[in-house]
Amino acid sequence: MLNDTNKRATGTDFLVFINFSKTSYNALNYAISLVKATRGSIELQYIINPSEIKDSENNFVVVRSINELKQKAKIKLNSIVEMLELENIEVISSYSIGNLKSEFIRILADNNSKTVVIGKKKSGVSSKVLNTLIHQFHGNVLIVNDDAEYQGTHKIAVGLDGLIKHQGGLIFISNLCKATNMPIVILDTQNNKQVSNEGQLIPVLEKGLEIYLHKIEDRNPLEGLLKYSKKNDVEMLCIARTEYKYSLIRRMQNRTLVMSKMVRNIEKPLLIMGNN
Repeated sequence: MLNDTNKRATGTDFLVFINFSKTSYNALNYAISLVKATRGSIELQYIINPSEIKDSENNFVVVRSINELKQKAKIKLNSIVEMLELENIEVISSYSIGNLKSEFIRILADNNSKTVVIGKKKSGVSSKVLNTLIHQFHGNVLIVNDDAEYQGTHKIAVGLDGLIKHQGGLIFISNLCKATNMPIVILDTQNNKQVSNEGQLIPVLEKGLEIYLHKIEDRNPLEGLLKYSKKNDVEMLCIARTEYKYSLIRRMQNRTLVMSKMVRNIEKPLLIMGNN
């Protein structure tokens, strides 16, 4: 594994995987809007695919190819960093060369406290990437479609089928709504009587936030959440992870397939809430 980091900063809030495609640039733009709203910071991560290295028995050719790829990565990343620094955004950038899956897992393991931001095409997100994000990463994951635009005035919708406590995702939501005055709507998929009590519902959320309750009547909670997010002014839809007792995903038969369907069909940014 080869890697390089242009500088180091503390308190990074968002980790953005970028490959310089339209999809990843849009995810970055969305993260930038969130950083401006919350006064956070960004870390950019670019993984160079080893398949791009020229195949040759001559070591000099291989080394030169690696150096050229590293130089291209530096130039592109530095260009983005300079642009963000002009907007007074705290940003660092890193790149690495190695097996894409292994590097992805390694980077995630070092960044459990951050909110990971990745872009998605209309077809969804790679099943391998999605499976890793759901089962091998415990932080927040924000999946942004390639035409999403940050509004900052819409509702934050939280899909819920029971009490969820001490989740990192709820802290993120609380901080975002406090900074922007965006209201929170709790989408109750089980008509749980306890969710009517704001204090019992989510102790993590700060008092004073504008919180509403909406009951999802659909027998299929997934379809209910998708319908609500499509028909209403929702900034992002937030759902719990698989390991929680009351997780929306856990009680579905095939969690990865269900999540893939949600990622594929949702038209709004999707936050998979973390537990740290």
